[in-house]
Amino acid sequence: MSLHTITISATDSDGDTGNDSVNITVYDEFIDWARYLNFENGRRWDYLVTYPDGWTSNIYIYVTVGIKNGIDVYVKEWGGDWDYYLDYIKQDFSDGVYMVGFYEDGIETILSSPFKIRDNWIILGQEYTYSGLFTVIYEREDVTVPYGTFTNCLKTIQTNNDSGEISTTWYAEDVGIVKTTKEPEGVLSHPTELTGIGMM
Repeated sequence: MSLHTITISATDSDGDTGNDSVNITVYDEFIDWARYLNFENGRRWDYLVTYPDGWTSNIYIYVTVGIKNGIDVYVKEWGGDWDYYLDYIKQDFSDGVYMVGFYEDGIETILSSPFKIRDNWIILGQEYTYSGLFTVIYEREDVTVPYGTFTNCLKTIQTNNDSGEISTTWYAEDVGIVKTTKEPEGVLSHPTELTGIGMM
């Protein structure tokens, strides 16, 4: 586990140049998103989706590279039985994960500036808010899926501030997303679990 600190000083209540106290924020760890997303041009992940009625389907994620609005991006394509759509993710993860745009229902949307969706330095269990749109809590957890058991996964619990929908994702280092779940209106819906990983 890595540690990172920032120091914030406050002047004395009496106004002199000394400090009565120093507040230190200690971050639990640095998240290397290049390893947890495991994006590479031509990478493919396969998943099994299980619905509440027991019906299942197979989907995949492909990753390619491109340029959007002058920014180098990873193009993440979701496909299979779900409607086809794309996410454009900034390739530089040095300051977190940024969304550059997306394609859905035949319409491409490029954001005026990249939108931060994940942080690098985090405190486990603490809630992070992103532009007031959603909150994310980071945790650690082991998870078993058809592709195997993964220990000490990074788990993100994202809550949409408008709809209240909760999306939970487990990331395994040097693998990528191994499991996701959604809870629209408090009801667990279609867990998605990794069944394979390879190249296109």
